[in-house]
This record gives sequence, C-alpha cells and structure tokens, in this order.
Amino acid sequence: MAAFLVFNLRGIGETIEQSAFAWDDRNYWKKAEALRHKWLWTSKKAEEIGQIVVEGKWQLFPPQIMELFPHFSDVNISTITRGPDWWVGARRALVKEAEEKRST
Repeated sequence: MAAFLVFNLRGIGETIEQSAFAWDDRNYWKKAEALRHKWLWTSKKAEEIGQIVVEGKWQLFPPQIMELFPHFSDVNISTITRGPDWWVGARRALVKEAEEKRST
C-alpha cells in the first residue's frame, strides 16, 4: 500500500501540473502558480516515501504518513471502495524502477 501511495502522489503532482499548464495558457498565471505552490510537496513526498519502501526502512514510514494528514484533512472516506488488487505488485514495480534508475 505504501508503494501504491507513492504512485498516487506522483499522479497528483502530474495532474496538478497539467491543470496549472492549462491555466498558464489562458494567462491565469497567478492561479497556476498558486496551484503549483499548494501541491509542490507531492513529488518530494513521493520520493521520500519511495526511498523508504525501496530500502525497507519501515521505521521511517509513520512520521512520513503523519505529515500527509494536514494535506488531506478535509477528505472524508465513508467506505473502502478498492480491493487489494489495486495495490498488489506496486512495491515490486517501485523496486524495479529504482533498480533501473541505478543501472543507468
């Protein structure tokens, strides 16, 4: 699940950048920069958590998760809508990705 979180944080960052770019095209650069600034942390946090997962340093994981709470405090989850098949294999994919980066 932690690796799946990494991929989702990356996805948020990419989506924010796409939205900000669209606002830039319409000359709403203040809105675009505000959006980028608000969500800038996602890429950094994805990298930090990803490193924890790849290196297996699970004792460092709880403080990282705690730092996410303020960013999602307004999100209410009433039921779990996804089964484990959504995150199965995410760690393996993250480790493989890290190995490929190291070999290049």
